[in-house]
Amino acid sequence: MLIDKTIRLFLDGIGKREEYEFYLHKFQAPDRPAFALILPDIDSLRQGADVLMFDLQFLLQLDLLPVVALVGPDASEMSSLLAALGGSCDVIEDATHADNASRIRWIQKCAERRRVPVLRLQGEFPEVLTPLVPDIARRVHLVRSAGWLRSDDGEPIYHYYTRRKNDDAVHPDDACLAKVCHALVEHAADIHLSLTSPLHLLEELFTVKGAGTVVRRGSEFFRATHRQDVDEVMLANLLQDSFGKEIDNFDFFDSASDFLVESGYRAAALLETHKIGSFLSKFAVGAEARGEGLAQELWNEVVSRHAKIFWRSRINNPINQWYRKKADGRHTLPDWLVFWRGIPPEDIPITIDVCRSRSPDFKETVN
Repeated sequence: MLIDKTIRLFLDGIGKREEYEFYLHKFQAPDRPAFALILPDIDSLRQGADVLMFDLQFLLQLDLLPVVALVGPDASEMSSLLAALGGSCDVIEDATHADNASRIRWIQKCAERRRVPVLRLQGEFPEVLTPLVPDIARRVHLVRSAGWLRSDDGEPIYHYYTRRKNDDAVHPDDACLAKVCHALVEHAADIHLSLTSPLHLLEELFTVKGAGTVVRRGSEFFRATHRQDVDEVMLANLLQDSFGKEIDNFDFFDSASDFLVESGYRAAALLETHKIGSFLSKFAVGAEARGEGLAQELWNEVVSRHAKIFWRSRINNPINQWYRKKADGRHTLPDWLVFWRGIPPEDIPITIDVCRSRSPDFKETVN
């Protein structure tokens, strides 16, 4: 779609243009009647119903149809709070017993009238929601005043996994909510489920970093030690998609002694053995998987197997800020940043020399 100047200026204030344009392209190829199910809680509407309504109307302008689901004992009050704002909402006061075919027809009529469908459902989350996903929408966003899930220490949890070990325990106040999110993801593995605040919904939607907690089952990885044990075509496609460049020299496939690959080839790390540690030759996450927490999962796989690692990154690589948080130190070369983790001080000059002497593996783009 063509984005008018006012909308683009607003999106520019949310995040990077290349990020929101990527997500717009991704979101505007729907395979479900609605773009997303939005589930506000009572506090988010008491404190920010007008903010949420603005975001819903903005999504309509982008041809992304949100469906609001009001669930739980406060559904009646939430419905009244939305109705008091007027605007562009149509409410079904009791949509619990309707079948999905009826719901979809009503949602389509709302879309034709440029109205936001609001389903008031009797029952408890997640049971009352499971009939709606993924038939109505694959994306589910829980909007609550507290935003993301919190850890025992009160810190934000950016990614919460149902089938992989989590780095942090969930705060007791959020344990019940985490449990019901767990149940919903186990019901429908291919949905995207996140928790955010009414102030940060659009940032959660249109930036890679996001502004909430993404709940996922977690990824499966396999390990190979030889080039012939991986699908070279799929791996090459992943690397070229991730780096945005065409591979010029495939020698690094032969040099790699450890391939850590997500089972669907959406992420991979290649490492080479050196006397001072492991050189992280490639760390790649496919564009479609960004923002899911897959990079952190892959990183955990790397550091669980390699105590001493070093790597290099182009000086203008946007991921360098993330690398800085993972590394013990870094050194700047004219074209590269060299990072290391677990490398003793006396071996750091060697890591720098190795990174300096390597030729590029990708074709250089011409501006």
